[in-house]
Amino acid sequence: MIQKLGIDLGGSKMLVVAWSSIGVKSWRFATGLEFGPAELAENLRLVMKEMGPGEVLAGMAVPGLVDRDSTVIACDVLPRLAGWKPVRDGVGIVPRAVLNDGDAALVAVADGMDADATVAAVGAGTAIAAALQVGGVRLRRVRPFAGELGYVPFGMNGKLDDHAAGYALLRKLGMQAGEITTGLASGDRVVVEAVREAGEVFGVALTTLVNLVHPEKIG
Repeated sequence: MIQKLGIDLGGSKMLVVAWSSIGVKSWRFATGLEFGPAELAENLRLVMKEMGPGEVLAGMAVPGLVDRDSTVIACDVLPRLAGWKPVRDGVGIVPRAVLNDGDAALVAVADGMDADATVAAVGAGTAIAAALQVGGVRLRRVRPFAGELGYVPFGMNGKLDDHAAGYALLRKLGMQAGEITTGLASGDRVVVEAVREAGEVFGVALTTLVNLVHPEKIG
């Protein structure tokens, strides 16, 4: 039996889902600015130990710029991953595909659409990600770094990520994610206003994207 493994790296967590002889199982590991190749390898060793022996077909989504040879060129939210590329590292897993996380989402969004469809995948988490398919052509296939919505300039005041991404809210409010959620639930005026401002900035960027590309579907 070929075992399958999906690996989703994010700025705060690493989610792994396995389809194997033990059934479907998932694991969550904390990430963060200090997370790097060594931590990635150790987490995968733990997963492999639970999965047991057998051939593994794996794919990975990374919140950063990925070159055509699967090298992570840059990764703001996981900076220690910059320069990493798939190798065994004693783990026994070499991901068959390493994609920017927006591109990985685009695969799901475009599933079932016509071959010449224009679709967009947009994500707002620790950072803001986007991936585009225009007239059936996925832009990163011909332009590896296309679609980095979070890197779009925000006037003369940095980039979109600096004003609308999750890490920007954490920095602005000096809170952890759970504290922001609690503040929203309790109606904390400072928290509500900060989230509202970030949402408006994100909304303007999304509206710009829609007007430029006019996708048939956004996911």
